Amino acid sequence: MHMKGKWLTFVLTDEDAGQSLEQILKDKMSLSGRSIQRLTRMKGIFVNQKKAFLEKKLKTHDEIKVRVEESNPNIPIFNRTIEVMYEDEWILVINKAPDLKVYPTHANDVQTLANAIQFYYQSQKRQAGIHLVHRLDTGTSGAIMVAKNSYAHQLFDKELKNNRISRTYIAIIEGAIQEEVDTINLPIDRCPTHQTKRCVSKNGEEAITHYQCLGKTKDYSIVKIQIETGRTHQIRVHFAHLGHPVAGDRLYGSTNRNITRQALHAYQLQWTHPIDDRKQCISAKIPADIQKLAQHIEMTEILERLE
Repeated sequence: MHMKGKWLTFVLTDEDAGQSLEQILKDKMSLSGRSIQRLTRMKGIFVNQKKAFLEKKLKTHDEIKVRVEESNPNIPIFNRTIEVMYEDEWILVINKAPDLKVYPTHANDVQTLANAIQFYYQSQKRQAGIHLVHRLDTGTSGAIMVAKNSYAHQLFDKELKNNRISRTYIAIIEGAIQEEVDTINLPIDRCPTHQTKRCVSKNGEEAITHYQCLGKTKDYSIVKIQIETGRTHQIRVHFAHLGHPVAGDRLYGSTNRNITRQALHAYQLQWTHPIDDRKQCISAKIPADIQKLAQHIEMTEILERLE
């Protein structure tokens, strides 16, 4: 399977012969029933350069082409430069600045990452969508993946749900954490007494956080974290529950005033591309404010080992 321009192409092998077009679209090209219906309506599916019925039985070397082009979303541009760390026909990986929230929540909300991506597309004269594969909180910096069309979003969302996209974070937390390596497996739910907060609750959704302590003093620890689930505020809630809030995270009880946001950074994304099986590992440089905090607490050398 490969992409050229706005068309995704799949050529049948002997193993695929005898299956219907609909079967191949679902099983080999991972298209949902809804996507197939939409593509059929817009005349976006061809077999050997011709329109074909979904029930058509296919043979070896038949070539299926599916249109995956998507227009830019109808949102205003935000004239702000973004750091694109990786880009191909399917996705962008961006190093999100901590002050940006990822998507607008109302009509006048234009200073978001999505609006900045829209500006990037227009400045590059690109036609593409903005589909977040995962999210980062406002106040959290680092690597975030954005799909350029709904088909790519469907594929990468499936990879994420099957834990085939590895997400690694770096955080400075308050206090000397006891366990050097551990897994926090505590369910998370909305906090009943606060509109924004989340809390550990037996009635919540499963939330799994793996961490390794990279170094600590009596007042702070620097931890490398991998999340198996992606609940809202998951890392922040889990460490606060253990009595080690992320430094600067006032919402969850941090008393640190040497950083103006939570000292949490999405450091690395690793994945195998679901289209062409390429392995990728993209790291986002630790931002200046977290480096400054590390210097203040005399733990700079730990972050330097990551560079």
